[in-house]
Amino acid sequence: MFRQIYKLQPKRNFHTSTPIFATTRSNNMSGNTNPGNFANRPKEEVQEIASKGGQASHSGGFASMDPDKQREIASKGGQASSGSFEPGSERAREAGRKGGQASGGGS
Repeated sequence: MFRQIYKLQPKRNFHTSTPIFATTRSNNMSGNTNPGNFANRPKEEVQEIASKGGQASHSGGFASMDPDKQREIASKGGQASSGSFEPGSERAREAGRKGGQASGGGS
């Protein structure tokens, strides 16, 4: 079963100068050509993708890790990276002064 929508198409009324609108059917629900949009894909391809619904594309993340590995990662939480500024440092003040200025390297 194909899903269709109706689009308004301008049509001139010869008795007045303002356009009136007539409806036409369209199979492209979205009105654009984005290949990521399911409305623009063949029915068979959409059915194949839908049949895989709920299956993860990877093996999991933090929750599926070994508890010891989780603890190791969690113990590092809140530690600053080596690239952060020390509050009140000269580097922090200099970066603050440069804030919002163009780098000059772009085109």
